[in-house]
Amino acid sequence: MLRLIFFYGSLFYFSISNVFLQDLKIKIFSKTDINKVLFHNSNGSYSIYGDSSYLLSLNADQSIEIYKSDNKLTIDFNNVNIGSFDKIRVIQDSLNSSINISVFNKKELSKRIYKGDFELDIDNDHLKIINKIDMHNYLSGVMLSEVGERRDSEYYKVQVLISRTYALKNMKRHIKNGFNLCDQVHCQAYYKSNTSFKNNIDAAVYATKDLVIVDSSNNLIGSFFHANCGGQTVEPDQVWNDKIYYLKSFKDTFCTKTKQANWEIKILKNEWLAYFKRNYFLPVNDSIMKTMILNFKQPYRKTFFIDPKYGIPLRDIRKDFSLKSTYFSCYENNDYVHLKGRGFGHGVGLCQEGAIEMVKNNYKYSEVIRYYYPGTTIINRQKID
Repeated sequence: MLRLIFFYGSLFYFSISNVFLQDLKIKIFSKTDINKVLFHNSNGSYSIYGDSSYLLSLNADQSIEIYKSDNKLTIDFNNVNIGSFDKIRVIQDSLNSSINISVFNKKELSKRIYKGDFELDIDNDHLKIINKIDMHNYLSGVMLSEVGERRDSEYYKVQVLISRTYALKNMKRHIKNGFNLCDQVHCQAYYKSNTSFKNNIDAAVYATKDLVIVDSSNNLIGSFFHANCGGQTVEPDQVWNDKIYYLKSFKDTFCTKTKQANWEIKILKNEWLAYFKRNYFLPVNDSIMKTMILNFKQPYRKTFFIDPKYGIPLRDIRKDFSLKSTYFSCYENNDYVHLKGRGFGHGVGLCQEGAIEMVKNNYKYSEVIRYYYPGTTIINRQKID
């Protein structure tokens, strides 16, 4: 198995075992159109390079401003213009360095703190920022972004295993664009680095060092997860039309009394009926059909609304009405249709709130993994061929 890695503009091929030792390249602020960025050094020191030339050292509490000018990247330091370049690199001088990054369009849009190195260039008329980061610090940042702080260390071990497996399996997702993954949820949320080494997150990353989840063929699994399954997980073919043997639908009793287990929403009856008339040509004025549309029951997970013969995937309804899940029933309530739903997310794979409850009941991380991904194995990633 081969992976592509970009390293300062050169293309190299590595076996998968060597790739595991390489830094990841993550596009950060990937949903933002950036015209200017401010780097403020919060800890340690950084060396700044323009194209292939060393420019300056950025010490603690010092800042540089980088902005687009005539299709070049221009650097200002202490209100002095340093020059314009095609590419700029911000390289950490020590592993404990961290830097605050503020991005701007016409105003400040976002501010985050990251570790690692940074590569900047212009892409589609805006600044592109790549964070070059080792797997350990990447996973710590993902934990803060996906899970948050103050979770049990055993749960962090669960999520670290899932996230490491997911990152390695999807290393090529954005490789044609010059990076491995982005910072958005379809790759894994990565909105900041973990700057504290004395917490459960860092301990969990160390405790599960190099461990990944594989299927019966020793391949990295699709380690999908979601917030809450509402008491029943979903098979992948209900969401993405793909069957995966270790991702079966089953009753999950651990999440049914948690924060996101239930939800309700009201939609105007006329809007609800018009949707099915417009998109699926249902005869909504027919009394029998109207009753079925307004009074749908889902005691267990279904794939289609009303009946498969009408060809209305519940996943499409969820998307079009921005519902928390596809696991809902509905009934008439005066001028509204009342939806009572369960769960939050696509429902495939691990249920995060269910896993948290399992840990509270003294299940170990390996037991949680086996519960949500039956038939899989936890191994050291170096054992993958």
